Amino acid sequence: MEMSNLSILEKKIIDLFENENKKIKKHVIINMLLESYNEEEIINTLNELELNGYLYLNTSKEYQLFSKCQIKMGELKYNDKTKEFYVVSGKSVLKVPSKYLNGAIPGDIVVIKQSNQKGETIMKVEKIVKRTEKGLVFDFVNGYFKPFDCDTKIKINIPESQLCKLVDGSRVLVKISLEKTNNRYDGQVISLVGHKDDPHLDIKTIASKNGAIIDFSEEAMRQAEALPNEVTQEAIEERLASGGIDLRDKTIFTIDGENTKDIDDAVSIELLPNGNYLLGVHIADVSHYIPEDSPLDLEARERSTSIYPYNYVIPMLPHKLSNGICSLNPNVDRLALSWFIEIDSKGEIVNYEVKNSIINSKKKMSYEKVNDIFEKHIMHEDYEPFVDDLALMIELSTILNQKKINRGYLSFGDDDVKFVDDNGKPLEIRKRIRGTAEKMIEDFMLTANEVSATITDNFNIPAIYRNHPAPNSDKIQAIIETLKLNIHVPHNIDNQKIQNILKKLRNLDESGSYLELLLQSMKRAFYSVENIGHFGLALYDYAHSTSPIRRYPDLITHRILKAIISANLTDDYNGLIKKLQTISQNASSKERIADKIEKEANLYKMAELMEQHIGEEFNAYISYISKNGISIKTSELVTGKISMEQLINLGYKYSSDTNSLENSDLSTSLHIGDKILVKVKNADKEYCKIDFEFIKKLKDAKIKVLKAV
Repeated sequence: MEMSNLSILEKKIIDLFENENKKIKKHVIINMLLESYNEEEIINTLNELELNGYLYLNTSKEYQLFSKCQIKMGELKYNDKTKEFYVVSGKSVLKVPSKYLNGAIPGDIVVIKQSNQKGETIMKVEKIVKRTEKGLVFDFVNGYFKPFDCDTKIKINIPESQLCKLVDGSRVLVKISLEKTNNRYDGQVISLVGHKDDPHLDIKTIASKNGAIIDFSEEAMRQAEALPNEVTQEAIEERLASGGIDLRDKTIFTIDGENTKDIDDAVSIELLPNGNYLLGVHIADVSHYIPEDSPLDLEARERSTSIYPYNYVIPMLPHKLSNGICSLNPNVDRLALSWFIEIDSKGEIVNYEVKNSIINSKKKMSYEKVNDIFEKHIMHEDYEPFVDDLALMIELSTILNQKKINRGYLSFGDDDVKFVDDNGKPLEIRKRIRGTAEKMIEDFMLTANEVSATITDNFNIPAIYRNHPAPNSDKIQAIIETLKLNIHVPHNIDNQKIQNILKKLRNLDESGSYLELLLQSMKRAFYSVENIGHFGLALYDYAHSTSPIRRYPDLITHRILKAIISANLTDDYNGLIKKLQTISQNASSKERIADKIEKEANLYKMAELMEQHIGEEFNAYISYISKNGISIKTSELVTGKISMEQLINLGYKYSSDTNSLENSDLSTSLHIGDKILVKVKNADKEYCKIDFEFIKKLKDAKIKVLKAV
């Protein structure tokens, strides 16, 4: 926080310390400012100044300028590999022995102080400024709580009402108090992670360690269980009476993954007399079942997203909703919001409307079988009644896709993986292929989301937009220079110029490693009440609205659209903006956490599978080179590293001029994108780590199917 960004009250408090060595009691500061500010506001501001490193509150309850204290502050972290604790403070990484943690746990913001112990300089936790909100994972064994995978001695008290629900072998996520009671910390079980015999316990533990909540609160579950299992006649009559439309006789169907159970979206299509297409996108009306600020709503808001680590789902909503009354299952009535979008032969949206509706999906289709029909010409008998509709949809999707490309849509390709497993044990890794059906549904959902944002933008009312900032041309230039490529990067970069760079990179590198590096230089998309457009999609108006079962911002968009439909808009725009800002920030944060969990779970399972293939050889390509070694990705998309030590022993030297490894004896060099043969040296799932040995450079590499032994 810069001084220029401080509030008036924060600056006033800082000004009280005109003497750099001055110390002021907490109650004195409060009394000095009470005439202009209330006590709660002063205390909250003091806490913020302490948390942001401006002030330090010592054990005598005296504040002083942090910059004049011989202490440092940062977040306490734990290194799984070295089993060590450390604090990141500015550019410094300071180790803290476990016996000097002073009750701190990973994630805490702590003040540390240098101390001399028997001639040795060590760091001690002087004070916990803020307790982490993530909590700590414990195993309940023989009546005791033992921290999981974290070498810290911390004793906790759990309320009897929670304790009686645990059994030996339970794993729980616990929120721990900042202060001790009778030499123990008070703990509250945030979530039951699972049991030692649960086949998915490892994945749920990864999620919990990163702050995800596995189970739902009792209040939320009671609300969910009280919901009907099917759409009631009363709900249907109410919807029709309020202007909703009955689409149950229309040809509407869903297309999802084979095993998808939380089905958000269904589609329909018509060819209009004027030659235009009428695309129907029908989205589950989750908002009908979740009143705003109810227990279910507050829990969904906090989670903000469903998480899909490995072959497991941590849902945003309880199964009663996500797989039941809200899921657009076939041959049952469902409440929905329906987007009707008229599109001409050039892909231009010429008309649209959104209506409350009742639908009855006629078929649950899978991406795999739709792709069979249109890519492999394999007909599935039960799909025959829908083939004409599907063909018309693919025709429209082709038009929409070309329009995307023309306007500057950026496609980096996909290297997602999927695992074949047996009760939690990985058996095989496959590339997740996005075929005709996947791309078609994506085109339709993008179109509906564009319409949603256009509506809220046109009405000039607060909403949550999905923003993606333009990239920094300097960062892209740095990547191009790292790759030692002769590609000009213009200073004023736009979508078409990025498209040209992507095209050149694809021509230069069939492995896709260049594209991976360029993707890393792009900025992240995020949620905001301010609409700045979506650079990657080349759209000015874009708002998520097609996955309300899985994403909370979509649920918010539904509520706003329904308020527009019913002409029941709020007058308190300022209050709504403030609320949506908080929701947007949380949604962006939780999305990053979900991405981290999903990535870590994949690495964990990759390592678990490769533990069974030690000593085996695989074809791979080099994805990155540095002075510390090289990163590789096998043909099966398994990632790992080769140490520089081994490469040096083979005669290779790192050249910063060419960002390559040169071997003068063999007259060979290794560059990013090169195909190589590697051997699995070591794999450790607990560290999500796979080490490879370099065997030789390849001219060609054939994909081999990786299966468990």
